[in-house]
Amino acid sequence: MATNTPTHIIYLALPTKAQKPDGKSKANWRRIGAVWTNKSLGSSITWDFTPVPTSPGRTVILSYAERKPEVEEK
Repeated sequence: MATNTPTHIIYLALPTKAQKPDGKSKANWRRIGAVWTNKSLGSSITWDFTPVPTSPGRTVILSYAERKPEVEEK
């Protein structure tokens, strides 16, 4: 069943030079797309921004309910 709410949000997590108190590296997260359930019970991806394959970051997909509210969403 298709809905107007995505099931998942896609983020690009880019590494920074800053570190967390536990010594792990921080990352800047940016929303770059969403995943939607379609009528055929599959999924469709809508991209707001397509990451370059050579970028140093990683693509992360979180369920809509678990999305990061503090992420920059343009």
